[in-house]
Amino acid sequence: YGDSFYSCDGCLAELSFSGIKQKKTGSITALIPREIVKSPNHKYREVIASGAVLSGTGTVFENKTGMLFLKFNRIEKKEWKNSFKKFRGIIRFRLMEKIESKGKAGGLLYALLTSSKEFLPESFSQYFTKSGCAHVLALSGMHLSIICSLGIFLWKGLMGKKWAFLFGFAASLCFYIFAGGSPSLKRAIIMVFIAGIVKWAGIRIPLISVLSISFVFHTWFFPEESGTVSFILSYGGLLGIILFADSIKWFLEPYIPSGIASSFSASLGAVLMTTGVSALFFGEFYLAGVIASIPVCILVLIFLYAGGLTLILDLFFFLPDFCFFPMEFICGIIEKTAKFFSLFPSVKVDTISGVVFSFGVCLMAGFGIKLLKVHMEKRSLRLEDFDKL
Repeated sequence: YGDSFYSCDGCLAELSFSGIKQKKTGSITALIPREIVKSPNHKYREVIASGAVLSGTGTVFENKTGMLFLKFNRIEKKEWKNSFKKFRGIIRFRLMEKIESKGKAGGLLYALLTSSKEFLPESFSQYFTKSGCAHVLALSGMHLSIICSLGIFLWKGLMGKKWAFLFGFAASLCFYIFAGGSPSLKRAIIMVFIAGIVKWAGIRIPLISVLSISFVFHTWFFPEESGTVSFILSYGGLLGIILFADSIKWFLEPYIPSGIASSFSASLGAVLMTTGVSALFFGEFYLAGVIASIPVCILVLIFLYAGGLTLILDLFFFLPDFCFFPMEFICGIIEKTAKFFSLFPSVKVDTISGVVFSFGVCLMAGFGIKLLKVHMEKRSLRLEDFDKL
């Protein structure tokens, strides 16, 4: 946060003004002086890691959008919520130290692995937001599928595909524990678990049934998350992909390559279901994200594989700086791509009627495409029967 502070998101527990203590709740962004985090011998240098409980003196203020900030002048006490939080926090801090020296590429890799944007330049984050690709930086099923697929790939030859899934799920669970439980990541890990159980039992159920069961479990065990933006967008986006993506792809495949058609269809399906939600909570939505998500997601996948492999090798063999050039090169392409699509205008919605209208239009468009596909398939079958005559 600027040149003098590190920022970390947290939850406010108590405030004291002029010696009068007041219980407070709600989100707050803590600004930690840079000299605390960077000092090798400072006893509070790990406060920026997840799971720490802090107390100290400082200044509370709001920015233009109403976000609450606490700028620490002095940290008087640090403790951990529990031993597990301490273990995870220290590991995240060590990773943070390793990545920070790698510039933008390191900041992007850390954001993709932990959903924390402390080392990502503000302009970089804005490019992702304004291009409609902010969801790429949020921990989601994409990240979990990469971890699970890697685990299955590594063990499939030794254990067979059925048993290798257990290792893939264990790897996914470890990543979930390390990265933290965002609603989208919880949804993904629950769905992986359910899909694995039914596949293990030899039962075939449609993806929408897996999503529905996941929704029930998620709201049962984590009811406080059911009304959050992340929760709604996560389930809504996947529901849109399940409902509309196949129909959209059916119309596109004759004209464009199958891989591009699949990516575009998934992106458009998610947008059709979540546009109204974005309009309601953020007052605007970015239509450029439908197209931008395709190249950005592909580049991010390549970056994650390349960056993850380089980081693992660096932990054991202390690679020279030039080995990180591929990471920096791909990161530069990602930044330029997001910057290009961020130049496209957004659609602003500042009334409830506008929110309802945008949500209704998108849903009608999605179901209209689905019904049109059914109609054309039936018409094609009738023509085939006629030709046989």
